[in-house]
Amino acid sequence: MTQPESAFPGLLDNIRRFERGEAMQGQVNRGQGY
Repeated sequence: MTQPESAFPGLLDNIRRFERGEAMQGQVNRGQGY
């Protein structure tokens, strides 16, 4: 499980930031499917 993590190091960070940033809105979080 080192290849996928190394392939998307920014993707994981982006998803985590989206979940925390969009979590406040909630609607956007559920609308985007994140």
